[in-house]
Amino acid sequence: MAHNKTSILRGLLFSSLLHLTLSHAGVFLEKGQALSLLKRPRRANKGFLEEMLKGNLERECLEETCSHEEAFEALESTVQTEVFWSKYQVCQGLGKSRTALDDCLEGHCSVGLGQNYQGTISYTKSGIECQVWTSKYPHIPKFNATIYSNLIENYCRNPDNNSEGPWCYTRDPTVEREECPIPVCGQERTTVEFTPRAAPPAPVEPCEQEKGMLYTGTLSVTVSGAKCLPWNSEKAKEVLHGKHIDPDVKLLENYCRNPDGDDEGVWCVTDEPPNFEYCDLHYCDSSLEDENEHSEGISGRTTLPQEFKTFFDGKTFGSGEA
Repeated sequence: MAHNKTSILRGLLFSSLLHLTLSHAGVFLEKGQALSLLKRPRRANKGFLEEMLKGNLERECLEETCSHEEAFEALESTVQTEVFWSKYQVCQGLGKSRTALDDCLEGHCSVGLGQNYQGTISYTKSGIECQVWTSKYPHIPKFNATIYSNLIENYCRNPDNNSEGPWCYTRDPTVEREECPIPVCGQERTTVEFTPRAAPPAPVEPCEQEKGMLYTGTLSVTVSGAKCLPWNSEKAKEVLHGKHIDPDVKLLENYCRNPDGDDEGVWCVTDEPPNFEYCDLHYCDSSLEDENEHSEGISGRTTLPQEFKTFFDGKTFGSGEA
């Protein structure tokens, strides 16, 4: 009985060994077969060094045309691949210029409608500064910056597929929106021509003609802030004594006037010596004729006159006549 069991066990062991020997080729692959499964197909024009460098986006897609699969192999991220691929499809038609391709992928220039543009230009073709996308003044935007994530600061963008390219709302209340001059990728031009409008002329500041002799205002303080004395005061009579007074200049109240044609302009009488001071007015530029007429001498109230001549009737001065 024991002998029979031993014979049976030996037979089973021999059968197992024979089966393993005969089926060897089905379990273990030949060296060539193993390498063919481990190696992915190689693209044309690929050298040994490139095959060894893994995950190099520049090599895969910038130095030569690549596929979506190859971009994914380089980036090893689904999200990053989709972001890159959307840009790459727009930019890959720029020809062989590496600089143009780089600028396009980085969003520094415009392709097509300029939806790839991610630059920082923030002025319009007329030279108007752009309004911040999140601002509601002076224009209420129709695009929500929280929905359109590329609406950053006041940079030109194209959220509505505008046919003329990126644009912005402007800070000019009279111009709601206008296109921006964005560089076109691979070309020496912009999406729209930059033609800044002329600056409006500076407002003309009112000025006094004829050295202020026509001035009829009510200014009654001097350049230093001193209060003017009335023209019919004793001090005023003393200062005015002996001067030639233009009868058309009305000496009213204590208002600054230029009754004697002083080249420095309107003045008034003050309490403190030298008992007169000029008033602060803006005078019109003198004509060349005026400059030539007065070039030989300059008059001005720099010192009190040493000698006075009577020019008015002391009994009637202060009653409105000069």
